[in-house]
Amino acid sequence: MSYEDINKLIREKEPLVCAAAQPKETDFVKAGDGTYDFGHITPEIGQAIGRQSAPIRLEEGNNDYGKHHIDIADDGKRLEKIKKEGYETTAEFIQDVASNYTEIRKSHGSRLMLVKKNGGNKVLAIQLSPNADGDYYNVITGGIFNSNYVNKFTLLGGRCTTNLPVRPEQSNPLFDANADKAQDINAGRTGQSNATTSTISKPRGDVNGKG
Repeated sequence: MSYEDINKLIREKEPLVCAAAQPKETDFVKAGDGTYDFGHITPEIGQAIGRQSAPIRLEEGNNDYGKHHIDIADDGKRLEKIKKEGYETTAEFIQDVASNYTEIRKSHGSRLMLVKKNGGNKVLAIQLSPNADGDYYNVITGGIFNSNYVNKFTLLGGRCTTNLPVRPEQSNPLFDANADKAQDINAGRTGQSNATTSTISKPRGDVNGKG
């Protein structure tokens, strides 16, 4: 085989190598502690708002949801605003809100909205992703929004921030802001998740995350 033939084979295989290295939209982004859990809807919080408890995770996503959606939303202006608040990356912003949210509101459809009030309305919209290996709440979208936008959504409850990662064993009790409405949201689904795996096959349904 000639030198030219060898170089041709290398050039032909290079795109395949590069393509394999690209993350898939369903790949999880790692949190700051090296796990895939950015926060939790704990059993106590889940019971208070009538929702299932499960970890909060972030996927690479696409134009409609996940990390990629937040990175490009509003022609990149959403990420610029996040960075102006002192966050270096989208993942760092999500970790802060998912771990230290002070309010939970009802978002569109079956989604929940997590809000960190101190220092502005830092918002995540999350949606439960049922899975055989353990359910988790998938981050659909997020950003920093004004109070007029946030207050359109029904308040389910709130808690005092501890500036510590929210884990099932060290959760803060949620006060019941509107018990009647909270009971209407998936009442009875309060079983604790056992999600621990890094590779999960996930039925997602509608993930139109524009927000």
